[in-house]
Amino acid sequence: MTLAQEVLNNRFNKNDQALNYVAGRALDAELAHSLGTGYGDDELINVLLDSYDYDQLIHYGFLGISSKVSSAGGICPLLIERGMGLDQMKRQANTQFGLPYSVLAKRITFPLALEGRLTNFYGRATWQCAERSKHRKLSVEHTGVPHGAFNIQLLDSDSDYPEIVIAEGAFDALSLIQMGYPATMAIIGVNNQVILESIARSGKNLALAFDEDKNKYQTGQTNTQKITAKLKAMNYPDQIRNFTEDFITEHPDFLTAGKDFSDYLKYLSTKTA
Repeated sequence: MTLAQEVLNNRFNKNDQALNYVAGRALDAELAHSLGTGYGDDELINVLLDSYDYDQLIHYGFLGISSKVSSAGGICPLLIERGMGLDQMKRQANTQFGLPYSVLAKRITFPLALEGRLTNFYGRATWQCAERSKHRKLSVEHTGVPHGAFNIQLLDSDSDYPEIVIAEGAFDALSLIQMGYPATMAIIGVNNQVILESIARSGKNLALAFDEDKNKYQTGQTNTQKITAKLKAMNYPDQIRNFTEDFITEHPDFLTAGKDFSDYLKYLSTKTA
């Protein structure tokens, strides 16, 4: 995981697609890079294969297997260059045999950690695709290791931050940090009990910066209530406030911008352009 993060972070500043993508979100590329943001290209698999074998990359989730992969596409040409035949690449995926693809290919990546250990990566597609395809994490089918959170080291810090802001997604966290809230982390999904337990042990004051969704499900604010209730059920001793609610009171134009802090940062950039 450490080697993968070094490669991903290094490739971020060397890829125009990655830099253009974060620029399109009004994010400062240098800030993103300093916080571990990366980019997945063929170099990731190439470097990992110098130290680990093909099946290990499948085991740790860097490679997926799909019957839809063409032998002329994805990482197959790379593996062929390294002397691997198609019969050696084929593995069973569910009930069919398939070929490998890089799970983080062409994605902006964020390192996810838990209890001081780098456990996974979140990858966001840089191309237009269906909602279900936008988000990827490495499969934990074989490892069983929970995926962790982005910038979670804040929970272990001895800093003087009065509270830790917790966002849903990595881009929301980066946006808030850029807007002047440096003590922001992202939990990358709200149903990871292990992350909640880690938060509960931190003894930090918390501010939940979840989406202000305007649909019939009200997902973001419903999740704020659910997580607050779960933490209190763990006898969480410190303050938990609704950051989003307070932010909207101070910045009513937030509701004009969209539903989350990434939307709001882009909105602010258009006002100052």
